[in-house]
Amino acid sequence: MMAMGGMNKPPLRVATYAKVVDVAPGTYGHNLVLRVLNVNVVVENHRIDGALNRVAEVTLADETGCVVLRARNEQIDLAADAEAVVVRNARVLMFKGFIRIIVTKWGKLSKHPDGIASTPSAPLVVDEGNNISQVRYDIAVDALAAVGDEEDEDDLVQGDDEMLPEGLLAAETDVAAGELAGAVCLSAEGSFL
Repeated sequence: MMAMGGMNKPPLRVATYAKVVDVAPGTYGHNLVLRVLNVNVVVENHRIDGALNRVAEVTLADETGCVVLRARNEQIDLAADAEAVVVRNARVLMFKGFIRIIVTKWGKLSKHPDGIASTPSAPLVVDEGNNISQVRYDIAVDALAAVGDEEDEDDLVQGDDEMLPEGLLAAETDVAAGELAGAVCLSAEGSFL
């Protein structure tokens, strides 16, 4: 096929697929094949023009864990009718400190199988025990003691034993409030340290 100017178009790249454990705050471009576990409509209201606006939290899973997809309108109907879905170009959205994945206009949500040869098969067994959307990201006050060595004393938050620059975030579970579940730390802008 010839593009404008007589140049050949480069061949399309084959999509690479990730697993739920690869989803982290501040990331985007995830391609996933997941089983639909639950569809829970959380918002249903009418806009001024009379159109119905719906938002649902769809719990999806693969063999490495679960994640919640924030679905809107037609996406809800598609997920409710499907046993498994293919999520393309999803991005991570932090909602009240919890991970949610969203599919914007630059992504695609479709039923599995989608007819594309490079799409992997849907997971047969899922891990419902590792729900990464139940991990809460909050300000950490007693992690990374070594960070405080080079910082100015006024920019630090006093924790129990150690000091940490303000704006650093760390993962903690909502169930065990206050207990640090991992050493994942983020800056306030969402980049990993």
